Amino acid sequence: GELTPAGAAKDVADKAIVSITLADDDDNMETSHLSNVFFVWPEKEDDLAEFEASEQDKKMEKFLRNDGYDIDLSVQVKYKLDATKQQGNQFLTLPQLESDSDGRINERFKVELELLDRSNFAAPHASAPVLLSIEPFPREQDSAAKVMRAAWSYECEGIRHEFRFTAPFNSPYGVAWEIFEGDELDFTSCKLECFIDRAYYHEKISERRKSSRTSTSSLCDWELRADELLGEEGDEKNNTNVSTETKSETTSARTSTEYSDGGGMLILHRKPHHIDPDREENDHFSELLSVASTVDSHSISLPTIVHITVKKNSNDEIGLSLIEKNGTTVVSEVSKSGLFRSKLKEGCELLSINGHKVTSPRSFIRMIKDFTGQVIIVASSSPSPPGAKFILAKKPEQQEQQEISFRKVDGVLRVEGIKETGIFAEIDLSKGDICLSINGVPAISENVAIRALARAQGNVALLMFPLANFWRSMVELTIDAKYDRWWKSSSECVLFVGNDNSRPINLSFNHETALCTIQDNNDGDVQVKTMNTIIHRVMKLLKESIQSYITTPKKKRDSSRSLSVSPSGRLQNPSDVYKRALVKLDEMRESGRFSEAEYAAAKRALTENAINTAK
Repeated sequence: GELTPAGAAKDVADKAIVSITLADDDDNMETSHLSNVFFVWPEKEDDLAEFEASEQDKKMEKFLRNDGYDIDLSVQVKYKLDATKQQGNQFLTLPQLESDSDGRINERFKVELELLDRSNFAAPHASAPVLLSIEPFPREQDSAAKVMRAAWSYECEGIRHEFRFTAPFNSPYGVAWEIFEGDELDFTSCKLECFIDRAYYHEKISERRKSSRTSTSSLCDWELRADELLGEEGDEKNNTNVSTETKSETTSARTSTEYSDGGGMLILHRKPHHIDPDREENDHFSELLSVASTVDSHSISLPTIVHITVKKNSNDEIGLSLIEKNGTTVVSEVSKSGLFRSKLKEGCELLSINGHKVTSPRSFIRMIKDFTGQVIIVASSSPSPPGAKFILAKKPEQQEQQEISFRKVDGVLRVEGIKETGIFAEIDLSKGDICLSINGVPAISENVAIRALARAQGNVALLMFPLANFWRSMVELTIDAKYDRWWKSSSECVLFVGNDNSRPINLSFNHETALCTIQDNNDGDVQVKTMNTIIHRVMKLLKESIQSYITTPKKKRDSSRSLSVSPSGRLQNPSDVYKRALVKLDEMRESGRFSEAEYAAAKRALTENAINTAK
């Protein structure tokens, strides 16, 4: 019969050697051998029997389901260090090695894999460059560590074998996106794993999602399922001593590796189908559902701007874990022994360092490494409201003309115009975006905003709520996944179904009310009532937050952020319940228990549940 991953595992080498060399120059003519690391698969027979039994169980499950779906038969081999071999070096001290923005280490540094007793098979070839990464290690729930990664693969009879080697660094400079002279590779806790899967499996998964089966469950059924999810996750919330600590560790590990590719993870070579419970999409959706679940919105406090001055020596521990969220650099964790202990808080956005704009976590790390003596950090005092972010512009010393204008619409300040050649022309601002504060001063009126801009010197920090990002999130949350989306402009979205000849459906968002109107919805398949209910409640929240700065004295104003989510994962209100429910739905879809149609129906029911909770 057809070879399966479990069958292919029988021919996988039970011994392997990872060799590390360093070329003396860029031409790679002369190389120096640095180390060998020996591995063995000690329990091969027991593992093979387990693989075979698991495969039979999955095949039986497929037979009983009788739904035509393919099944995931992939297996994972975990090698161990060979205790019978004299390991060359348990710790390998490295020279300074350059790496690019994606973590690719200088090509002079080579890591090669040799599989023993496999003369009849093709040799594995490198499937990715040698990479520097910051990720959870050794387990996905552990804290972040700086590691080196290498990967090799080969195919045999339609089966793909991918080997992944991971070794952590010991560094006096802590977790940083650079390899410094004197950093050590720790081979005592390194890992070698082999992932075996059908070469065409992932293509089938993609095809399967495009042709989801039709659910026979009614919306009422899914509403009940949503209630069950909320009830189940609500019970979990009571166990905060365990869940919060684990969540904090997991997210801390995750967050050091997020960069500006739309919020995607840069944890490299993770196991296929891994669900990231902290992905930014779920953050957005859970916050929107949290707002949707209350009619009487509570105002939220806006962060102020703080200037933090420290004296830095070359050997000081920085002690910060950073994430990139919504295009900004956010503090995820502050070490109690670091340079910024008691000065920065979790959730603060880092805006500039010694007058230089912080564009990403990597840019902050590179800049602060180069600075010694007095270092001045400009940051927000607390996390931004959901969907909002700080935007930084550098103001020239002599500026007489007003380069941006505002207009108050329904209680909030909107961007009315932007000078084409001014300081705001090249940054992420659009007409209609909501301005919440300028350099920490709440934007309660046009006059206050203009005065705040006039008094600003150097960098100007605007806390903005970009409507285009908000509308995209709303479409993703409320519109069925069967519709492809084409954003004709920032406020116009066209929905269509693959190659279907039916007329496209047009969504149009109003820049003043932010609400959505629909055209060409002849069959009534798309409903925007739910979307507009959430939009209305979010806009009401922003309006009441600004209004509170006009009507309530500062000393009496409630400073609680009823909708906040700290980057460490300590969610403080119903949004954590909705987030865990969304994660559970993700897991059920990825495991095959939900089709795309069922997943979309469940998410819609969860949204309706949030709205109905407020009634």
